[in-house]
Amino acid sequence: MSSFPLLDDSAYVSYVQRLSGWGANQTTHLAEIRYPVQSAPIVSVVKLLSPSLLNVCNEAVSWLFLRAAGFAAPKNAAILVLTEKKAKAILGTRLITKDLVHNGYVVAWASKQLDFSSIKAFFAGSRADAEWLKVLQTLHGAQIAAFDEVFLNRDRNTGNVLFSGKGECIPIDHEHVFDYQDWIRSDLNVSQDAESDTLCFLKNSARKGTLEKNAFQDVMSKMVHYSHDHQVALEASKQQVLQLLEKTFPEDFELISERIFAFVAERTAKHWMENKLGIV
Repeated sequence: MSSFPLLDDSAYVSYVQRLSGWGANQTTHLAEIRYPVQSAPIVSVVKLLSPSLLNVCNEAVSWLFLRAAGFAAPKNAAILVLTEKKAKAILGTRLITKDLVHNGYVVAWASKQLDFSSIKAFFAGSRADAEWLKVLQTLHGAQIAAFDEVFLNRDRNTGNVLFSGKGECIPIDHEHVFDYQDWIRSDLNVSQDAESDTLCFLKNSARKGTLEKNAFQDVMSKMVHYSHDHQVALEASKQQVLQLLEKTFPEDFELISERIFAFVAERTAKHWMENKLGIV
């Protein structure tokens, strides 16, 4: 099993275009990236993130787990460590702000471009929330909801779910899993009341009556069903996650990996999802 790729300037082949309206990150753009398992460069979505490596590792850990759990996900992904000079040549000096640079380098997340639009982009105005609620009632939607609860994703919205067809979707943007907590500096803690954005959205929809009681219970049951595969997915992705963390945090590798795996192992344990959702 190959380790998760950390790539340098040489992997960044060429800039393609900016992705306007993609989100709050102004550095998000399309570029041709050469991944280790591909001879030809692949058009990918690239976005610069904090040089602390926290956010790009969140993306990578989530990507590895999602693929191990059988989710539809970009086939190729990598962490790019680019020189400041290269980044400025690509995006211009204005976008390479001081907070993105550390010791002359910038860090970016890259993943293969998928030919789908987000729910937010595909459905205008308030219809996006209604469509997201429909999606959550499908098998794919409940699968995303279960993942979001395990990883305590507090940044799921209609802008980071790609609509790939009726009842089918692909989750993206996982830089803020673990409830925005900084596992580099401290243990991952969570209160019993903490819930993912997705579960909050489902509960609010049920309270407002836009999601019927029977439909709400059906989504909860589907989330429990998918949670039964989470322990297997965690074990399947564990070695690559460990290799990634050892590369990115060699001095604190053991402590940091323990923080992440203790958190996820607890939330993928047998009956955890049933207890969380109150499903008997």
